[in-house]
Amino acid sequence: MDNVVNPNSIGMPKSGMPWKKNRKRPAIDKAISKKRYDDQKKAKGEMKELRDKIKSLEDARKEVQAEHAKRRREHVKQKKLNEIKSSTYQEISNTRNVKRWKLKAKKQLMSLPKEVFYANIK
Repeated sequence: MDNVVNPNSIGMPKSGMPWKKNRKRPAIDKAISKKRYDDQKKAKGEMKELRDKIKSLEDARKEVQAEHAKRRREHVKQKKLNEIKSSTYQEISNTRNVKRWKLKAKKQLMSLPKEVFYANIK
């Protein structure tokens, strides 16, 4: 009965699209058999070990990067402090006049860190 052609389905339809043919779905590849439960457990265990190893390597790398960033921040901070120590500055005893200063002068105004101030007093 499957090979009998319906006379109404011969030719092209009005839409211009060809008729669909009754095709069988492609057979699933039988060569790949399902893994056994033990094989699945073994593969899962190996993947977990691999993920753990990758995570430990990433954690170590992040730790090294964090330490490097901390050292860099400390270096920049010390460099800034040394620059302040080596520069010349004047003490402003009357701070009421600061309001009348120009904006550029106000931006340049800064207070000394405690270490520098007390080191210079001694």
